[in-house]
Amino acid sequence: MKKSFLNILTIAMIAFSMSLLVSCGGSKTETTEEETVAAVYACPMHPEVKGKEGDTCGECGMALEKVEEQEGEHMNH
Repeated sequence: MKKSFLNILTIAMIAFSMSLLVSCGGSKTETTEEETVAAVYACPMHPEVKGKEGDTCGECGMALEKVEEQEGEHMNH
């Protein structure tokens, strides 16, 4: 009887572990080169003030807005 209980418990633990592995690894998505480059944010009133999402302008306090890259304009680092 103890062996049966241990076998059932072992099988249940293996099944649970497998379900965790499947659920964690199954949501990987591919990213394009454009998505890996950090977005640039700038102040609408002071375009020279740049930062990241959630930052504010040091000149006027406005929230920085995402700057769309224009054709022919590339960030080279």
